[in-house]
Amino acid sequence: MARTRRSAAPAARQLYSLTQRQAVWIVDARDTTEGAYVPLTAGAEPYDLVEGGAATFREVRRSSGTRGPHDPSPCEWTDTYLVPTERGLELLRAYEQVTRVRA
Repeated sequence: MARTRRSAAPAARQLYSLTQRQAVWIVDARDTTEGAYVPLTAGAEPYDLVEGGAATFREVRRSSGTRGPHDPSPCEWTDTYLVPTERGLELLRAYEQVTRVRA
């Protein structure tokens, strides 16, 4: 009788270095009080940073006004911000050191 094998869960992805665009995201997130705002059209960099452990998302619920003249219910949405982790700041320091040496 053949044994069935369980497939191992995929290992969590970890970043070991930053691309230039990822470094820009981490710098923007580090230099603002709320973190870097992530628009819907942001691309893959912020999601890769979160998946790699270099940043986290912070969500802020907002509301303002109404949906329109015929719908008086309040307009609500969630803004997403990228906040660097200690690992992300460490990767940024290494990135800045390498780019300083190359310059």
